[in-house]
Amino acid sequence: MIVSICNEKGGSGKSTLATNIAINQSLSKNELPLLIDTDPQKSIATFLNIRNEE
Repeated sequence: MIVSICNEKGGSGKSTLATNIAINQSLSKNELPLLIDTDPQKSIATFLNIRNEE
């Protein structure tokens, strides 16, 4: 399944919705979702506490 969440307006809940869908898929179907964040603010990385370690 491919799901795309798009909207030009900031603050509309795209990152929150995408994160929750991915978590739900992971927990309910034992699938490993691929979540791609193209937002320059990197909201999804913040939600999931992911850090870029160099």
